Amino acid sequence: MPPNEKHKQVILQIGDLAFERFFNRKTLGVDLSPALRAEDLVTLRQRELSQLENALNQNDHQHQQEIRNLESEKDELGVRVKKWKSAVESVEGQTRELRKQLGSKKAELRYTLSAVKTEEARCAQLEMGLQSPSSLKQAKDNLKKLRVGQLRAKREIEELTGQLERMLTPQPGQVGAPGLLAHRRLFELEDAAYQIEQKFKGQLEELNQQVVTKEAELHAAESLLDRSLFFLGQACYTRRVPDPALVALYDRLDKLN
Repeated sequence: MPPNEKHKQVILQIGDLAFERFFNRKTLGVDLSPALRAEDLVTLRQRELSQLENALNQNDHQHQQEIRNLESEKDELGVRVKKWKSAVESVEGQTRELRKQLGSKKAELRYTLSAVKTEEARCAQLEMGLQSPSSLKQAKDNLKKLRVGQLRAKREIEELTGQLERMLTPQPGQVGAPGLLAHRRLFELEDAAYQIEQKFKGQLEELNQQVVTKEAELHAAESLLDRSLFFLGQACYTRRVPDPALVALYDRLDKLN
């Protein structure tokens, strides 16, 4: 490394060693408080990062447990569906088609909700800006159409859900009722599994972003500690703070100067 880098490294070694040996002494003639504060900050950031990593692990464990619970219930329901196979098969084609339509409508609703938020933000921005009135009117018209589509999708989802529930709700004394109820519950578990995955994905993204931020904060704290130790090393060298362990480093630095 260049001579100036060697010089810096030796000063940093002096500061690091002095801090390790004298951190609880107050009569050295040098100020250790900046390094002490920086070390406390590093410790705090390390603890916060560890807490976030634990939260990630706990979140993953909870997610896996929820999935296992669903799978266990699905296995039990599968036995009932198989037992009452003929009753389930009599409605299975229609229920699958309704589920397909429901899935399509729910996807449409999710898209519309996202588009509504985007258009609302656009309208708010146009209202604060200097754009032409026609641009704002067009944005508001688009927002109105999206909201109408949102209401329509919600209504269609409610209607399809009602049809599905009626089809899978057995009449009193109906043969195969346990199979129909199990078939219905399996559909509910499919929805629950989707919700669990969406919740886990959102939490994972949020926690990962917090980890990235905290790692940057830890890096900044470590850099601050390095600078504090460097300045401590300079002060010790300038004042020749007496200590046998530092003398050899003083001599090395003398040769580099």
